[in-house]
Amino acid sequence: MKLPEKFDLSLTEKYILVLEISDEIYSFSIYNSVEEGSIFHHEVEKKLGEDAFSAFENFYYENEFLSNSYHKIFVVNNTANFTFVPTNVFDEKKKDEFFRFNFSGNQGKVLAQTLNKPEITILHSIPEKAFDFFNRTFVNLHFVHHISPLLSYFAERTRIGNTHRLIVNMQNEGLDVLYFAPSGEFIFANHFKCSHLNDAVYYIFFIWKQFNLNQLKDFIYVAGNSSQTPDLIKQLQKYVQNVFPVEITSSELLSLTLCEL
Repeated sequence: MKLPEKFDLSLTEKYILVLEISDEIYSFSIYNSVEEGSIFHHEVEKKLGEDAFSAFENFYYENEFLSNSYHKIFVVNNTANFTFVPTNVFDEKKKDEFFRFNFSGNQGKVLAQTLNKPEITILHSIPEKAFDFFNRTFVNLHFVHHISPLLSYFAERTRIGNTHRLIVNMQNEGLDVLYFAPSGEFIFANHFKCSHLNDAVYYIFFIWKQFNLNQLKDFIYVAGNSSQTPDLIKQLQKYVQNVFPVEITSSELLSLTLCEL
């Protein structure tokens, strides 16, 4: 494939390459760190019988620009298999033990990502074959969980006021739900796989009820690029007074990811 003309392949050492992976699809984005707002995004299509990883592996070998040197390379792991450990009790040697407490069976390679705000460590898993491929193929590589920039973004913005806040990140095949206490303390996050709007509403209000939130006083902030996001907001506004959309640009999320490394 050919990149847009504004991306000079002789200057990729100034660019940032972001690889986004999930069970269903792999994609990549190239950010020109010199020219603000210059972004190219591409989803790798699967051929009949291919899984997402195999499709990306074949795409990589067919497109030499991915093997260029980049300023930074991130693998954003979009997986529901993640858990949190307070950083002050986290022990790198016990990360597999912490992770297996919540997930049984062979979950692949367990990775740890420590955040500054909030002060937690995210444990998440990636298939071994994908982990091995990325490590032998790319240099200057950083693995991050997809929820980490969201946590950092809202941890900075939930310290003002004295209300409970649910953060909803709507995706095409699921949603993330985060909960911050009135003090601004991060309490809970989870990912729910769903593709139907009614299922999303059910999961959100299940969490709302678990924390006994107030329909008149507390807040829901809805982010995400799903086509169902506007309809989700309308549904939630039927039952909760304070429901607000939040637009977070890819550049903002990338900046937050860079700050955490």
